[in-house]
Amino acid sequence: MFILLHSEHGLSANSIFKLTAAYKADTYEKKINLGVGAYRDDNGKPWVLPVVKKVSGGGGSSARS
Repeated sequence: MFILLHSEHGLSANSIFKLTAAYKADTYEKKINLGVGAYRDDNGKPWVLPVVKKVSGGGGSSARS
């Protein structure tokens, strides 16, 4: 997935590091890191972006039950 985004949007590895640094520097307590990786809730359960649930017609907190 990263390679696809990298070539399609012209992002460099340096851009990803800058984005991560900006995320870490942000003091907003409800921020969500949407960088590369799997997303988990506070209980360690997979968290699916609401828009993904909407377009897939799925519900719940995981991609697969």
